[in-house]
Amino acid sequence: MKRRTLRVLTGVAATALAVSIVQIPAQAANPPIDRDPAVAQASKSDDLKSPLGEKQRALRETAVQQVVKGTATIETKGGQQVIKVGKGQYVQYAVNREGVDLHDPL
Repeated sequence: MKRRTLRVLTGVAATALAVSIVQIPAQAANPPIDRDPAVAQASKSDDLKSPLGEKQRALRETAVQQVVKGTATIETKGGQQVIKVGKGQYVQYAVNREGVDLHDPL
């Protein structure tokens, strides 16, 4: 009985060792070239190009221009700041985006 237990424990230990050795290369990664996190984040882009994204950007730009001209207003829908651009059509927009408040004259 002791011999069998010893064989099982040896097998489990050998399997665990093999699995841990296989995982080591998968965890290794090259260090970033630039160690400054702000510079590294600035070089990354999370805004992927897509047809829908381009359409949304254009609609947002149109909405902002309407607000600047005074033909559209900023409303709150569901806790979000939105601009109404058409019947039942809204564009989500953060009013204080990048320090620009659309309510203040330029």
